Amino acid sequence: MKLLIENIQTVGRVLSIILLIFLIICLAATGYDIYSLMSGPTGEEIAHICGQLLGNLVIAGMLFLAWLVFRNISRDYTPFTPKHTLYLKFISLLMLTYTIIVPPVEMLLTEILAPDVAASFSLEFSGIIFAFMFYCLALIFEYGRLLQKQADETM
Repeated sequence: MKLLIENIQTVGRVLSIILLIFLIICLAATGYDIYSLMSGPTGEEIAHICGQLLGNLVIAGMLFLAWLVFRNISRDYTPFTPKHTLYLKFISLLMLTYTIIVPPVEMLLTEILAPDVAASFSLEFSGIIFAFMFYCLALIFEYGRLLQKQADETM
């Protein structure tokens, strides 16, 4: 059991470092998007950059929450905590936001800022599936937390 916990903590440390690197890259891309807005782009480019900016911020939120989960797992005795359940639910909500909200917002901005450009959007069904998978994972973590609590109380 102790070896399993040590393995979980090691994987948690590795994943938290990888997620932190991706978060930094995502924030750098967001900074570049903001910089691109200062170069006098056309209306269509502004709409596209704003869509990217919104998407990057949502992805950064997901990466940050995932980083918190794995950082805490690398430090704690158990991965089954109320914080992790909450973080996973927020990740699923952000993933759903990224899939359902960001594309229409970019299209709406294109319609407003560049009315002469034909704007459209498409929804990625896979993003919706992944959002529900993360929500189910959050429920599994909640169940694991309850089982952990029962096991701790019986000992």
